[in-house]
Amino acid sequence: MSAVPFVPAVDAIVTGDELHLRALLQTHPGLTRERAPFTHRAALLHYVGANGVEVQRSPADTTLCLTVTSVHPYLAGVQATLVDVLADHGARIDGVAGDGAALGCALQFGYRRAAGRLVLRGARVDNLIYAAGLGLTDVVRQMLATGTGTDAIVRRTDERAGRGGMVDELLTRGADATVVDTQMNRTPAAWARERGHSAIAERLEQRG
Repeated sequence: MSAVPFVPAVDAIVTGDELHLRALLQTHPGLTRERAPFTHRAALLHYVGANGVEVQRSPADTTLCLTVTSVHPYLAGVQATLVDVLADHGARIDGVAGDGAALGCALQFGYRRAAGRLVLRGARVDNLIYAAGLGLTDVVRQMLATGTGTDAIVRRTDERAGRGGMVDELLTRGADATVVDTQMNRTPAAWARERGHSAIAERLEQRG
């Protein structure tokens, strides 16, 4: 089958043109197995969680992870519903690697309703970060009291590993890089330099 209708099908997904998408799928049922004529070779399903820019439509992760980090299903009010649909059709709630990636991604992007739905569908909350992000204070207290909840924390091992990525995330979400603590009268950049994190200090100073 020709992959020519693939791009129109993608456009229908991105623009929410359900009638056109249904018509294309009815005429070309093989589209569900087709891949994009781009380097990333994404399937149509990946575009359900796309952020609307072609370079961001790469299937670097599962459709579930893409969905719980995408602003479009959130703004459309269907993000949590899509979690249910994907789970009903075999999506692995704890991720392909079983590392809880989808829940972690939902919390990182601030989509707490999607995160809550993942938990309702069986996502495990077995680390301190996830429990805190979900507001499960009793679970957090228990973990702190027993010294548990840290073994299952997924740590980055790629080029963005380390504290820099978290600092960038906080700054992106509006953290004030100029705030001065009331005890030692120091800025975040000053603390970073004292602890030997010069690159982070420079980023903070640039934002300050």
